Amino acid sequence: MKMKLQPPILRMLVVAAVILLVSNLAGAQKKEDKPRKPIEERNLWRLSWANDAFVRTDNAFTNGWSIQRHLHEHDTWEETRPSKFSGWISRTIPGLGDAGDRIVKRGTGISQVMFTPEDVSNPDPQPEDVPWSGALGWTGSWYAFDTKSLSAFQIYVGILGPYSFAEHFQVLIHDWINADEPLGWDNQLATEPLVNLNYAYKRTLLQTGETENRFSSHVALGAEGGLGNFMTFARASLEWRFGWGVPEGFIYSSDPGAYGVMLAPEMGVPDEFSIYLSIAARVSATAYTVFWDGNLLVDSPHPGLPYDTVSRGAVFGLHLASRRFSVHFNFYSYNELPFESVNPLTELSWGNITFEYRF
Repeated sequence: MKMKLQPPILRMLVVAAVILLVSNLAGAQKKEDKPRKPIEERNLWRLSWANDAFVRTDNAFTNGWSIQRHLHEHDTWEETRPSKFSGWISRTIPGLGDAGDRIVKRGTGISQVMFTPEDVSNPDPQPEDVPWSGALGWTGSWYAFDTKSLSAFQIYVGILGPYSFAEHFQVLIHDWINADEPLGWDNQLATEPLVNLNYAYKRTLLQTGETENRFSSHVALGAEGGLGNFMTFARASLEWRFGWGVPEGFIYSSDPGAYGVMLAPEMGVPDEFSIYLSIAARVSATAYTVFWDGNLLVDSPHPGLPYDTVSRGAVFGLHLASRRFSVHFNFYSYNELPFESVNPLTELSWGNITFEYRF
């Protein structure tokens, strides 16, 4: 039986969640008997939203969002008070050691991503275009880094299909913005559990200028891979940050779901306002992705799409940060479509806006 959740109910849930959050924050302000934590000891909360409407399209990757929490910097994993499982991860995965001047962080979050074909008003199957699909999942990440290198490991666990609520979310958004009603969700990929393990490594190639309240730049080389039925891939990247007050550490990117590793890889807290740009050139090799190939563990309602294994793209970013609040704008652009037979109007470009606040 297909679960139905009407947009008015979703609106009520959103309003209730906002009221709950505001009330909790207001209650927290009344606890004057507790000393306020220094800004350096506050956790980073992140709200990220990606959509192809930023580039005036509505196809392929069409929407994604995540809510994340990243612990503040610690010198050792023991200071993070890890669970037995988290402690085992930090001791077992190569590169996560906390020796020397490295700092360690841990992140958790929930995310949703959705893909749709070009013609969202068509209720019939569209085997020659991107399958209707959505995924909802939990992510846990562990990472250690200094100014020279970064190592990170991530676990993604989620659900594909109707219980991702991608249909209801898109219907809600299209209703709010008075857009065409999406009619093809009856053809979405079938329910399937998703598990992905990702690993990333980055290395500084060049650092110029002062990183604190001065013009500076930072160039790094990155390698990343994922294994699972969300996406199995390998990726190499060349990353460049430049501007005023570029923080120590590495570039922030806003990859949706298990397409990347969920990180807050910047060291310290800005003393003053900073503004800088970033460019990341990427080359990826994809062995499998559920959003192009269709279901892996159950019968797929979509035959899958033939696509090029190797794809190239770039991520352009604008970053503004203060001591407590930051905002990031990222634009994803792929010059060559990886598909061989998809609708020629389909584009793999989207924009992202991310808000961060230290509580």
